[in-house]
Amino acid sequence: MLNEAPATRAAWYLLAVLIVAYMFAFIDRVMLGLLVDPIRADLDISDTQFSLLAGFSFALFYTLLGVPVGLLVDRRPRLPIIMTGSALWSLATAACGMVSTFTGLFVARMAVGVGEATLSPAASSLLADAFPRRQRGLAMSLYASGVTIGGGLSLIGGGYLVAFAGAAGGATLPLVGAVAGWQLAFILAGLAGLIVPLLLALAREPQRRTIRPVGELPDSRALAWIRQEGRVIGPIFTGYSLMVIVNYAVVIWVPAFLARKHGLAPVEVGLAIGLSLLGPGTLGMLAGGLLADRLTRRGLAHSPVLVVLLSILVQAPLFLGALLVPSTALAIALLALAAAAIAMNGGVQTATVQALSPPGLHGRMTAIYLLMANLVGLGLGPTLIAVATERLFGDPLRIGDGLALVAALALGTAALLVGLSLPAARRLAAALAGDSTPSGGSDRRPRSHPLPDSAGREPSASQ
Repeated sequence: MLNEAPATRAAWYLLAVLIVAYMFAFIDRVMLGLLVDPIRADLDISDTQFSLLAGFSFALFYTLLGVPVGLLVDRRPRLPIIMTGSALWSLATAACGMVSTFTGLFVARMAVGVGEATLSPAASSLLADAFPRRQRGLAMSLYASGVTIGGGLSLIGGGYLVAFAGAAGGATLPLVGAVAGWQLAFILAGLAGLIVPLLLALAREPQRRTIRPVGELPDSRALAWIRQEGRVIGPIFTGYSLMVIVNYAVVIWVPAFLARKHGLAPVEVGLAIGLSLLGPGTLGMLAGGLLADRLTRRGLAHSPVLVVLLSILVQAPLFLGALLVPSTALAIALLALAAAAIAMNGGVQTATVQALSPPGLHGRMTAIYLLMANLVGLGLGPTLIAVATERLFGDPLRIGDGLALVAALALGTAALLVGLSLPAARRLAAALAGDSTPSGGSDRRPRSHPLPDSAGREPSASQ
């Protein structure tokens, strides 16, 4: 399988457009983190209520729709799915700037989640088909760099925009009327995102690399596969989901931490976190993909799992140190290093799903993983941090302590689960790659791992 033809120009264009799509899909999330206190002040809400806007409202449909979207991805052309979703999330992001109540913003955020639910399952499936396995880790990491590039640029630009709008006392827009600085940021970001479906219209749908026609795979096959391989998929999916808590904490609560504890202005917060994502974050993202590809070429089919575990072990002391040190300069420096370590897992998360599942189930397995990761990391994580800050520490200024407590528990448990699952992950990934038998025995003949039937049984040799 490592002798597959290299990726075509059409594949690289597709990757470039998907990166742009991911950038725009991530802008609304980082903007919320930068605008925590202005939104709280205008809407008169607590940190816990804000966490519901940043996490639960978005994650509700974003996660629940992921599984049916994954099924659709495995059966229908994927580019039209993303085109429709990108138009919806862009308009919904603009709508976030046209509301002035907690309920209105909650509903608009749910609509954003509906649109963005189409992106990751479809993009993962497209890239798996467009790139050979030896280049897939790099492709996935380049795609995931949309988080660091788009997040960094939106934080930097958003910081200046918020400062400008605040100094000007807001703005007055045609048909909309007077809006605050945070509302203007959402409107502009949403309208700019409408370029995504136009760029996607020029991309080419790659031929599927399935082991049997997708139409022959019943919906229950994904769950049957999880039951069959639950001893490795369960702990790894759970560990990854806990790790995602810190991924989202960086863009949702760290801006508030820098503003409240270290007294940084919006421009300074945007520059500090934005440059960390753009520079160290992007380098870490690419390094994770390149390392996974190098390990794959050396015969380690479970290389994405190894890279994620390394990311967890390196990011934990850096991130916790940034939250606890008294020096502003040292905190920012540690955050920059932590951003690189955190970003290492970006692209290889979905590469793990592909390494541990058959090609015909990639879309659905990615959607199931994203369901778990976003329910825990995005739906639950921000609220856990807010509750810890308000209930355990009793002071919004101690948001750093709430962040540190939740991050330490999440990363520690994630490292334990992923580390204990390494031997089983190695055997399963090797079997799916045709490199060895699942048991790791002496038989070195290539052998593909069969898909289970709907009851979770493997086909017999005669099938």
